Amino acid sequence: MTHVLIGYARCSTDKQDLAVQRETLLNLGIAAERIYTDKGFTGTTRTRPGLDQALAAVRRGDTLVVALLHNSVYWRDEAAIEFSITRPRV
Repeated sequence: MTHVLIGYARCSTDKQDLAVQRETLLNLGIAAERIYTDKGFTGTTRTRPGLDQALAAVRRGDTLVVALLHNSVYWRDEAAIEFSITRPRV
């Protein structure tokens, strides 16, 4: 089974730029076609098509990388998203 890196980035207004977040995800080795974004969605907006696509793309064993977590803490209250963090054994 191949483990895939999936990236997600968002900004709240159309005036903000996703370039730094995208560059960060690319530098982490995430393929451009595996980076999903939302732009112009405020914290009160419940609809996040990019997040929906990113979550749909994640399979067991994959890793979802969020470029700036503080920009994503406005995720839907009703959504339960499980994160697992693994470290190499020493």
